[in-house]
Amino acid sequence: MARELIDTSEHQVALAVRCMERRSDFLADSYPFRISEDYLQVDTGAQEFPYTSLLTMTATSPFNQLVDLSHAEFEASAIQFEKITEEAIRSLLGPGSKALRFGYPNDLGRPPGFQEAMVWLAEQLKVELGDSFRPPQRKDGGVDVIGWKPFPDNKSGMLVLFVQCTLQRDFTDKAADIELRHWSGWIKLQTLPTTVLAIPGHVSSHEKWEEISARSLILDRCRLAGLLDATNANEPIEGLHETTQNRIERVSEAMNETHW
Repeated sequence: MARELIDTSEHQVALAVRCMERRSDFLADSYPFRISEDYLQVDTGAQEFPYTSLLTMTATSPFNQLVDLSHAEFEASAIQFEKITEEAIRSLLGPGSKALRFGYPNDLGRPPGFQEAMVWLAEQLKVELGDSFRPPQRKDGGVDVIGWKPFPDNKSGMLVLFVQCTLQRDFTDKAADIELRHWSGWIKLQTLPTTVLAIPGHVSSHEKWEEISARSLILDRCRLAGLLDATNANEPIEGLHETTQNRIERVSEAMNETHW
């Protein structure tokens, strides 16, 4: 039946189901699918789950294979993904932590020019500016989201995360976009930040995971979804629910047209 309906072997289907079972086990209520021996059930509110939104943003998913996004739609998705990541980083760092989108365009008041943006960021982090030249063409210096957790004593040295977010299919080299040697000259952080790569999909192999994690902490779809509340995380992100629902409907139409 698998070969007849979706041109996939039963072995491939069995592997996919086992993978879904593992994800269901460790994501629990944050996973929108329920798997049993006889059937796979989609949660009635699946479009509201962060996991589903991330799935629709994944370059290798059926959503992006069957639906052609305009440039404006892709750019809007990139901003929404950064906002999802911002929420996840805040959850990861816990109470008392702070996070913001540093990517541009920005709705938090970040100046468009990189030099002015670094002044603004130093004020947010409550640190001093560095002495190195800040090239105007840098835009965001490879950092889309920044998270930090200051200590109550307000002394120097705190946990800081620099996050690169990407929707690209080939993301392996994106982990190198953040060059800490440059950042150390732009703002004075006594403790080196931890670099993070955030992706809406999954890393396909153990070898690739090890290659990337040698340089950056990885936040993939499962880790991001696990950090976000299944019912409330989409609420503060403007338009995310509508975007996810729209893509589900467009994929459904495309599947009907191609007789999937």
